[in-house]
Amino acid sequence: MLKSLSGKYHLELSKRSLLLYVVIGAVAAFLLSFLIISITPLKRLIPGYPTEQTRREMVQNRIMLDSLKQEILQWQKQMQDIQTITSGQIPQQEKQNENP
Repeated sequence: MLKSLSGKYHLELSKRSLLLYVVIGAVAAFLLSFLIISITPLKRLIPGYPTEQTRREMVQNRIMLDSLKQEILQWQKQMQDIQTITSGQIPQQEKQNENP
């Protein structure tokens, strides 16, 4: 019989070590899938993820909303000035201009 120096590999698994290997494998699989989805264009396939066109539209809507807010504030100021004038008083802005 020929004897060689080849080693034998064996792995002893207890319940605790098996559970540890399963948990480590699950965490590794989760991290790997998270990285693949977050780095590659696969994230665009996720429902609810905005496309480039949707992002552009959101920015345009924000700009438009800001300008509309400013316009509404200006209208409110004008309406307040008109109400002040019709009641016989001088609007705040004109009072400030009169008093140097």
